[in-house]
This record gives sequence, C-alpha cells and structure tokens, in this order.
Amino acid sequence: MSVTITRQQQIGARTWIFEWESTLENPTYYIYRDGLLMAVTRAERRQFEVGLGEYVQIEILDDPDAVPGRVYPGRLVLGWQRVEGASAYRVEEYSGGPGGTWETRKRIVESGRAYYTYRTRFLEDLGQFQWRVVSERPGGGDGGILPFLARMVRRPDTPELDWSYDPETGKVTFIA
Repeated sequence: MSVTITRQQQIGARTWIFEWESTLENPTYYIYRDGLLMAVTRAERRQFEVGLGEYVQIEILDDPDAVPGRVYPGRLVLGWQRVEGASAYRVEEYSGGPGGTWETRKRIVESGRAYYTYRTRFLEDLGQFQWRVVSERPGGGDGGILPFLARMVRRPDTPELDWSYDPETGKVTFIA
C-alpha cells in the first residue's frame, strides 16, 4: 500500500482540497476521517469541509484490509455566550470521584465579547469528566452555572511510515 498526497490545500475558511495517487494500478481508495470510513472512491481528489477551529485526521488508504491509524486522546472545547452583568467566568473541572471537589482550571475576565471558549487538557479515552462554567458578579459572588456547548476535538498519532522525497517533482511519498 502506498498513497502519495500530492496536494493538500486550504481553499476557504473551512474548505480543504486533497489530491493523491497510488503506486497500485487502478486502485480503490478508502477515505477515513478521524478513524471512521467516510468514502470509498476511485477518484484521486476530494474536497473536505472542516469546522472553524476543528482539527481532523484525514487518511487515504488503497488497501481494503488496512486499518486507519490510532487517534490521540481528545480534548473538549467548551463554548458559552456572554452573560450581561458578569465580571468574569470560571471554568471548573470536577475531580476526586464521589465527594470530590470542583477545581478552577481557568478564570476568564469579561471583555464584552459575545462568545467565549475554553480548551480542556487532553482527556484519556473512555474516561469520565465533568466540567462547568460559573459566571462571577462584579464585587464578588457567583452569578450561576452557565449552559455551554461541548465539542470533542481529536488529534492524530504520529504515523509510523517510511517516506521518500523526489527533488525533481517535489513530491513526498509515504509507504506504510
């Protein structure tokens, strides 16, 4: 199995173009996004839409029995809307199991933005985690726990591949 990515280019705020080729004759390609099969094609070009701030792992394989690479543990991106009258926001994580405590991971001072986000540390697979965002009032005191949107972000492991560089064409070929 040997697929060479010949073009990987961002063509818009959320749009990427991938082009590739294989050393196999007339191959079928298996396209994986974050380890999940998303397409089977004979084409050597595909356009992908990726959300703003989203990190995805794209793999293109030409062997139907190949297994996509492992993915790093993910992290959460928490997002919430501004609260009128708040002076700051505390992002807290629950730790210690039953009878544990809420620990402040970050305090974000109100700056008038309409929307705020926080990226958690990398989280272990199959772990259980609790997060909350608490607004603070000017002069002290909590304004309440806020609802937030949580989005999981995963990063790929470093692949274990052999590679070669062709200085005439400028192409890098990866061989698994």
